[in-house]
Amino acid sequence: MVPHHAALQGRTAKIDNLTGLKGKWNEKEGFIESLSPRADVKVAVDGWTMSPFMGLGTWAAFTKGSHTEAMVMGDTVLFEDEVNPAMSTAFDNGLSVTALHNHFFFDHPKVYFMHIEGQARPSNSRPPCAKFTTRSRRSRR
Repeated sequence: MVPHHAALQGRTAKIDNLTGLKGKWNEKEGFIESLSPRADVKVAVDGWTMSPFMGLGTWAAFTKGSHTEAMVMGDTVLFEDEVNPAMSTAFDNGLSVTALHNHFFFDHPKVYFMHIEGQARPSNSRPPCAKFTTRSRRSRR
């Protein structure tokens, strides 16, 4: 019997192409994890400049849904002026926003973390997360 999660194995390149994030298949856990640090804006916390890999990473994990082609959960790093456009894009494309919060005090610019989840149906030519990650990255360009 083929494991439930094997349906996404070998689809890392397709998900990379759709989301614009670089993914990696996790054989043990059965999901594709896509990561992207926010390196486009310098962030300082209490005057100390943070490296993008020290808490400024956006990620999304994809696995086979129980009744859908794929499901996604993730956390994206946003700046204050990006929250509303990113949240609207998430809602407009069938994603749920499960949290919006910060991690730091005295950060400049203000950094927010938006958690998302959703499912892709076979009829979707482009999954909701693809539109969301594209919109999130476009904010600073």
